[in-house]
Formats: sequence, structure tokens, C-alpha cells
Amino acid sequence: MINLKLNKRTIIVLLVLVFMIGLSTYVYQNRLLTVELSIDGVERTVYYKEMTVQELLDKEEVSLVLNPFISEEADTLIEDDMKIIVNNPNKYTVKFKDTFTNVYSFSQNIGDIIGEAGFILDEDDFTRPMNYEEITDGMIEFFKVGRVVETIQSEVPYQTSKRENKNLEKGTSKVAQVGENGLKEETYEVLIINGVRIEKSLLDEKFVKAPINEIIENGSKPKVVASRSGSSGKSKTIKEIPGTGTVGSNGVLSDGTSYSKVISMKSTAYDNSPEQNGGYTKTAMGTPLRRGVIAVDPSVIPLGTRVYVESLDGSPDYGYAVAEDTGSSIKGNKIDVCVGSGSTRSYGIKNVKVYILD
Repeated sequence: MINLKLNKRTIIVLLVLVFMIGLSTYVYQNRLLTVELSIDGVERTVYYKEMTVQELLDKEEVSLVLNPFISEEADTLIEDDMKIIVNNPNKYTVKFKDTFTNVYSFSQNIGDIIGEAGFILDEDDFTRPMNYEEITDGMIEFFKVGRVVETIQSEVPYQTSKRENKNLEKGTSKVAQVGENGLKEETYEVLIINGVRIEKSLLDEKFVKAPINEIIENGSKPKVVASRSGSSGKSKTIKEIPGTGTVGSNGVLSDGTSYSKVISMKSTAYDNSPEQNGGYTKTAMGTPLRRGVIAVDPSVIPLGTRVYVESLDGSPDYGYAVAEDTGSSIKGNKIDVCVGSGSTRSYGIKNVKVYILD
């Protein structure tokens, strides 16, 4: 057995040594670490005991937005003289039509930001501010530009010209050539921005069908009183008995055409469109609907009869025609004259004389 005898001086030295070791341990365990923080470019120095990077950021109440940049992993223990860099992305709002999309991005390039919002910036598309500018925050408006080509067909109204006819009696006229509307085709490029039609530009224009101009001939021949020669050789004036058609016989029109009788009638007008004719484009006799056809009551004017229709209101005569059609509303002393593809708006109801030709 070893008997160690320690003197008083040695004991004091040992006690001091133990105290210093304990003190060093305490100081080390409770020492403050120096950390340099850089938050969005703003730097400051902080002092903390040992902890993780995330705990330090929480204590410093560092605001973090979506997907920030942090130079150290969140669970890394801080060290003395450590530098921690935190950068938050910029916040942008992208407006497209009536929708708004928030984007957090480190880029200041508008094209990049538009892409991060989920849009494709094509060649004709544009933004406000313009996509070649740089921006650090705020609103970006995105405009989607499209172009489509459209072809439109439209009617070209025919023109009406007049000329003199020396073989027609003064105050009378006839249609020498029936007018027909033409058809024009136009091709446009339409500019569309964000789904809204903005403007259109004419690319091409052509006639599918040229219009045929209407020609009206006005009579210039002096008026001759319709008459017939009796057996005695004396001239007798033809007298009309309204509504009866009995007016003697062998009457002669001013152009020498003979007629057997004349009837006072009411006249309306219709065109050759299927819409006005129950879907039909032919007469009751099977001939095409056209100018020069009239609808009659066959009990008054037999089908196939050639006539001349004279207007009594001062308007141009309808002229020569053939009774080839009928109508459910054409009864008695009433006729319906076909104007072909012309307009019936101004015709109305007229008082006319219908000459039954030989």
C-alpha cells in the first residue's frame, strides 16, 4: 500500500487546476459565436450560442418568401465567423386578359418572368413594360397576338342605265336588259390580341360574278290613239268597259300590235326567289320564273295568253308578258307580275290595263 502524503501547497495547486478546467469548459460551452448575416444585400453581425442556421434565422425573424436562396443548409450548426447569405426572389404579378399570376423570381428579365408564369412569348407577342426591359418588381401585362385569314363574299348591286327607244311610245318604257347583282370575294387578315379582334387588313379582292347592269328603254315615238277600222272605213275609237274585257274587236296598240280586248285590273308584283314562291322556281306551266311572266286567274285570262300590261299611275308600263303562272290569292280581275331578280318593294298595288293580244 502506497501512502501518498500531500502537503498543503500541492493540494492548493490541484484545486486551482480543477477550477480552471471547469471554468474553461463553462466558457467554451456558453461562448457567443460571431456570425455575419447578409439579408437581401443588407449586412449585419449577430452573436449567438451554438445553434442551427434555421434556428438563427428564426431568432432574427428573417422574412422568407417562396424559394429563397440560403447559402447554408438549414440544419447546419453555426460556427464562429460564419457568413450566412439570404436572398429572397422578387415578386412580380403577370396579368393576362382578366387573370393575375404571382411569380417569385431572381431574374429581372421580363421574358424569363413571363415563362416562369407559364406563358410562351412568341415572336408577335408583347408585354408592358416591353419584354426587352429589365424590372425588379411590380406588374407585367402579357399580350398574346394572333392572326387569322378570313374570306367574305358580298353582293355587288347592279347599276341602271336608260336609253331612248324610237319604236316605243312617249311616256312608256321597257326593260331591255334585266339587271343582276354580282358577287365579290374579299380576303382579309384579322389581327387578334388576347382573343379580341382588333383590326383587319385587305389582302385580296376579286369578282366571283360580275354584275349585269339593267338597261331601261324610254319611248320617244309620238303617242297614237288606239283605233280600229270599221267596214265603212271610218276610224273608231276603242272604248273600254272596265272589268268586263268587252271592247269590241281588232284593236291596235300604238306599235301596231293587235289585241282583242282590254281589262281593267289590280296588279301586284313578285320576284323569282324560292322564298316568295313556296320553294318553287318554275311557273304553273313548268317554265322558269322570270321577268315577262304574270300570274293570273285562268278563268279570267287563260294560261298561255300573251298580254301587254299598261300602268295607269304614270310609272313605266310592265309591258309585254305571257300568262304562265297562278297564285292562291290571284282571283278575278287581279294579276301578279314577276320582276325576276329585281326588287318588289316600290311596286305596291297598281291599277293597270291588260291588253289581250291576238
